[in-house]
Amino acid sequence: MNFKKLFMICFLCLIIWRCSSVAVTPEPTIDQISIQSEPICIVFSLNPFCYRGKSNSLYVTGIMENKSLKKFIYLEYFLDSYDVGLPVGVSLKLDNDYYKLKKVATDYTSTLKITSEMSQQVVDKILSANVIMVSYSNNSETKNIELSSGERKDLAKQIKEVQEKLNAQVKMRIIKP
Repeated sequence: MNFKKLFMICFLCLIIWRCSSVAVTPEPTIDQISIQSEPICIVFSLNPFCYRGKSNSLYVTGIMENKSLKKFIYLEYFLDSYDVGLPVGVSLKLDNDYYKLKKVATDYTSTLKITSEMSQQVVDKILSANVIMVSYSNNSETKNIELSSGERKDLAKQIKEVQEKLNAQVKMRIIKP
């Protein structure tokens, strides 16, 4: 009986932990508003939890520049820190077409993070694609990871949520004394 109770408590905690929402962060110091989606882990590992910065995870990030009100959507791909090759970039195969994303940042921490800008054309295509493959290339190899139907749905959902939150943002009033 105690085992069943413990299992149910752990299961409910896992569901509640997984059901969090998109984070909106005003950043007045750098004149922008950032919107970060939940992680999507695209490769099975022995650690069942999907968390920020986990190797082989994706995030959708939206940025609104406060001065110009320009809006950008980025795909952030986290790799294992042991990837020793020089990162070249990330491409997406959407149905039968490949889209090379514009790499805007490479961060080296406990994991390697590649941030790539997605055009509106790519965003629209992701929302209707039946096949999505993430293709990461460094100077010595290319890794291709096809997303499952659940991962495709999660990515489309995250993009929609980030777009909705991004479009709902208003210009911050920043006072500089």
